[in-house]
Amino acid sequence: MPYSRLSWVLLISLVSPAAVAAAPVPLGTAAPGAPSGDVGPGDAPGEEELISRGIALRESRNDVAALDAFRRAYDLKKSPRALAQVALAEQALGRLVPAEVDLEHALARADDAWIARNRAVLDQALVEIRGHLGSLQITGGVPGAEVLVDGAGVARLPLAAPLRVNAGRVTLEVRAAGYAPIVRAVVVPKRGLARETVALVAAAPTPPPPGSEPALAGGGQPAARADGSDATGTTWSVRKKLGVAFGAAAVASAVAGTTFLFVREGRAQDFNNAGCGTEALTPDCGALRDKEENALAWGLAGLAGTLVLGGVGAYLLFWPSGSDPGRVAAADPGAAFRCAPGLGGGGSGASISCGGRF
Repeated sequence: MPYSRLSWVLLISLVSPAAVAAAPVPLGTAAPGAPSGDVGPGDAPGEEELISRGIALRESRNDVAALDAFRRAYDLKKSPRALAQVALAEQALGRLVPAEVDLEHALARADDAWIARNRAVLDQALVEIRGHLGSLQITGGVPGAEVLVDGAGVARLPLAAPLRVNAGRVTLEVRAAGYAPIVRAVVVPKRGLARETVALVAAAPTPPPPGSEPALAGGGQPAARADGSDATGTTWSVRKKLGVAFGAAAVASAVAGTTFLFVREGRAQDFNNAGCGTEALTPDCGALRDKEENALAWGLAGLAGTLVLGGVGAYLLFWPSGSDPGRVAAADPGAAFRCAPGLGGGGSGASISCGGRF
């Protein structure tokens, strides 16, 4: 199949840049008389002149400058011919993803005479470009996360369609503010699809520098710290709250136990007033004795509960514990809190006494 001089230039651009460097440059490709250097300040080049200059630069293997000339030509009239030349220069430079997009847009202009005349060559170039590309589908992540391929930002999540990337091993990076970035290597098959699912993990907050003071909340009040204490050092952690709860339960148990002991004293008096002895108890005396013993049992149980609950509460409130040693224990290692029941001699009744040193 015979090709025009311009077609031969397009055909040479289909192969790799190394092959282009080794291929002979066709003669007379650029338009006759086309300038190869820069024009003067007052001589703004037109589209034809820029395209001719770009072709001459391609022949001299200066694809970077040729691409710039083709882009300037396209900016003038947005012609599909100039866009196709842009795509072919991008292909020669290995910029295959934009080359595919630009060449597809140029070929979409089927009504253009230049595109129709060179469609066979352009279609072959598009097949060659697509043969070195693949697609990368990314799911997961967080909305707005930036996607980078080989260090270049290409999109943000979520993706409307898979990304077109160079086939082979690429480096995928996904990053978003407040999350730890994800970096991984992905192998994208030629003309195929690689699927990747990412799960961004929230980054740990940066701890404040040593010696920094916590910020004040509204109204000038000290701001609460993460451990439940405010800036004044007052600590109401879960441990302290439980200690107060156990202390309150100990007081309630002490009141109940003392009350039952007083009731027991009254029932013992009833037993004595009824003239009941210790032997051969009548049914009525047996009932009075049972009531007395039940009251005594409940009273002792209440006092025992006082000891247990009070001990647990004191331990939670005053005993040193790791990073929260407790202000009282830290100030005075001998701090103590104790409650003990007592029965007065000579029928004076029961009592409970509590004391502490802080």
